[in-house]
Amino acid sequence: STRAQKHAHTYARTLHPISTMATIATILDKSQRSLAAHRKALAGLRKIHAKETEEMPFALMLVETVKPLFLIKKKEAHADRLVHFLASYAATTDLPATDGNGDERPFLPFFMTFCINLSQAKNDAVRFRACQ
Repeated sequence: STRAQKHAHTYARTLHPISTMATIATILDKSQRSLAAHRKALAGLRKIHAKETEEMPFALMLVETVKPLFLIKKKEAHADRLVHFLASYAATTDLPATDGNGDERPFLPFFMTFCINLSQAKNDAVRFRACQ
């Protein structure tokens, strides 16, 4: 390993919001490739969720990371796998979601509220993905 790689790895472990969002994006990218990768990706996402900070709560970082998914207009396999992965994570995690106000609640109702709000969007692609 080079010195730069070691530094990047150390930086990522500090759970800085930008590096954490990049890690979440990497996990989501791997999860959309195949359903077989979901178990490992679920474990990786749980690990990040368990280490969330007050600076940027995990639930908000995840929501910001997945927003581009809702703009995919066509029914595509990779997007469908990612929606399946997100639904699996929301249904199986027992870790709480902390919103921007510091309020904690179970992750599933937080994520469902996010999707329900998007289901009322003007953009038909956003409504389709939110209801999926």
